Amino acid sequence: MSTGKENMTTKKCPRCKEYKTLDSFAYDKSRKNKRQSYCQSCVSEICHIRKLDPKIKEKQAKYHTIYMRKWRKKPENKAAANLRTSNSRALRDLISNFDSVKNDRIENLFYIDKQGFIDHLTNLFEPGMSLDNYGAWHLDHKTDLGNFNLLNDAELRRANHYKNIRPMWATGPKGNLTRRKSSRIIV
Repeated sequence: MSTGKENMTTKKCPRCKEYKTLDSFAYDKSRKNKRQSYCQSCVSEICHIRKLDPKIKEKQAKYHTIYMRKWRKKPENKAAANLRTSNSRALRDLISNFDSVKNDRIENLFYIDKQGFIDHLTNLFEPGMSLDNYGAWHLDHKTDLGNFNLLNDAELRRANHYKNIRPMWATGPKGNLTRRKSSRIIV
């Protein structure tokens, strides 16, 4: 039986009682051997179990609410949130009742007429996307809004120009989780 001490490239996880390579343990500069006690798979299981606890869920929801209040107080963040909301409302209105939406509204948002904007989106659709399943996909900015000063009108126009907007799946392997984001505006 190995003690794990003769080869310093392995370590025993106290939870699963297995010897694993040091790569299986996350970095922790406060520890003597610079690795966490539990292996990453055990840490993942522990986190999953903890997230099911109603007290922890409530605490995380409260923290998120506080964080979002602080986030919205910054004028840049508020402008980005308002822009995303107005974009999704305009598209939802276009899809539900095309004739009721004024052309000026779309031109002021995306700098193209409403039929041109719909054509632009449909040309960028991936397989399975259609105007009927909006919600399964959403509008995405190719260059992230964090890269623009949205308080400046010229940059706001560049950020929300129709050429900077594309349809993107809302979840799954093609969703936001796989998109490389630039640095975000930090609270």
